[in-house]
Amino acid sequence: MSREDRMRIVLLSSLQPTGFGAVASALGGAAGERHGDTVLLDLTRAAVHPCLACGRCNHTGRCILRDEMTEILPEIASCDLLVLATPIAFGVHDPVMKRAVDRFLPLAGERFAIRHGEMHHAPRHSKRFDLLGIGRLEASVAPEEGETFERLIGRHAVNLACSRHATVLLQEDVQVKRTVRDGLARLGVEP
Repeated sequence: MSREDRMRIVLLSSLQPTGFGAVASALGGAAGERHGDTVLLDLTRAAVHPCLACGRCNHTGRCILRDEMTEILPEIASCDLLVLATPIAFGVHDPVMKRAVDRFLPLAGERFAIRHGEMHHAPRHSKRFDLLGIGRLEASVAPEEGETFERLIGRHAVNLACSRHATVLLQEDVQVKRTVRDGLARLGVEP
């Protein structure tokens, strides 16, 4: 069975509930049933505490905070595709998504490695996943904000030691399905 035949997808979204539902529906439809499990977490409704920067997870691989990230981090570690769907504010994800991304450190190992000529935490897990960033741009936002978001997703991909990454930008809710399909196609995932 090929990788695409058993793909596990984790969607973390800080879009408002209607946007979350549209992306989740489009992702499920584009990925199809043959891709296996899809884990959905609406961060606007989730209890995710801010990182304390205590460093304990660096040694143990587990965060000392007990909230919904306790359950989602193992899902991320075992997924094939991580999707981050967020409104874009000033070229980056919104504070709700940032709070979750700041809690990704337990996915990193204690040691460091050189990747792309830079020092990064070595990954704690041998399994690699792809990263798809879906950014929601308001019509009044400058195009440079979308470019900055694309660079940010690229940096997350390096930090998380992702196999591949892609970014797509939503400008209107009506194009969600097509935009999600385009993002999956950039990662070589056929619906």
